[in-house]
Amino acid sequence: MQLRPSHAFTTQGEAGADRLACQATLAGSLGAARASAFPYPHWLLAEMLPRTLVWSLGALPFAPPPPPLIGCARPPTGRTAFVTPCEIEAYSACRLVAETFQSAAVVALIARATGVHLSDCRLRIALTQEVDGHQCPPRTRQAEARFTVMLALDTGGQRNLGPDIYFESGDWAAQAPWTPGCALAFAPSARSWHGFEPRMIREVRKSLIIDYAPSGRAAAHELAFPERPVGWDA
Repeated sequence: MQLRPSHAFTTQGEAGADRLACQATLAGSLGAARASAFPYPHWLLAEMLPRTLVWSLGALPFAPPPPPLIGCARPPTGRTAFVTPCEIEAYSACRLVAETFQSAAVVALIARATGVHLSDCRLRIALTQEVDGHQCPPRTRQAEARFTVMLALDTGGQRNLGPDIYFESGDWAAQAPWTPGCALAFAPSARSWHGFEPRMIREVRKSLIIDYAPSGRAAAHELAFPERPVGWDA
């Protein structure tokens, strides 16, 4: 399977300029992020990555889950593909994301913007796809990640597909904006309840999940760089 050709993201060659462009876009997005302490600390980002990269990630040839079948008890409504060294080697868009969020510059950017320190973490990246019927009960991700970013890739033109945010009581609090390039970021804790309320998904809901996982909390086969903690420039 091949990534659709792009002059901006070639499969071989120097990635330095593209990575600097990603870092600059991310720095601007973090600087303009809407920070909220309600109902737990989180940040809403717009245009988090260059539009060409968001498009390229959404166009990667990973098969979505099959549509629900009438009479099927619990048909699959979601599929997750981890970005591992295999995908980094095969797809330039995956390589660019992995190298950007692995870099010392981005780790420092996140620490300055959020106060979350990640130097002892490992990078875990997943591409997720959901179809109609998908739902995710409230969860916190506590102990799974030190910092999490959920970024919209392709929404099929829908704007109501953002993650839902909940109070500790389990009551619904808010829904994150959700257009391509928008993101919800937070530091998982006992209060960071989030999920996805059942609602119609007209096409396929595609997103990028970036986790900075504490050492020992992620399986090696899920990690972008199994041999390195974050902060090492690839």
